[in-house]
Amino acid sequence: NVTGNRGASGIDGNIASAAGYCAGSGKLTTVVIGDLAFLYDLNALSMIKDLSHPMIIVVMNNQGGGIFSFLPVADNNPHFEKFWGTPHDYDFSNAAAQFGLRYASPATTDEFTAAYHSAVQSGHSMIIEVSSDRSKNLQEHKRLQMSIKKVLDRR
Repeated sequence: NVTGNRGASGIDGNIASAAGYCAGSGKLTTVVIGDLAFLYDLNALSMIKDLSHPMIIVVMNNQGGGIFSFLPVADNNPHFEKFWGTPHDYDFSNAAAQFGLRYASPATTDEFTAAYHSAVQSGHSMIIEVSSDRSKNLQEHKRLQMSIKKVLDRR
């Protein structure tokens, strides 16, 4: 099953909602969440230890609000970084430790695959933090969009 939850502002209550889904479904649950949404709902990590099934949280950490880089407000706005990019320098290893969760920070696709499979097989909840660069991510999306456009234009 695949579900989605946006929250009223897009970032609120996503971990808590996922924990509720995990408890209600009675199944291992994987959550993919951005770093700001993760920070916003950090206290909900306390719910995970009481779940009867594991929850794997994949945190996409690009040190801020990367999604806003795709919007026109990012272009030539002197206030963009402070108010939309909202940079931080956190990693989430201490949050995992604080709430008694396993933690991995894979640097490659193979390391991510191994960490994820290990979490699934262990039967324990885990935070897997994937770090990326917001500007590189934006450029990669633009490159992919151009590649897709070229293929579609040939049709």
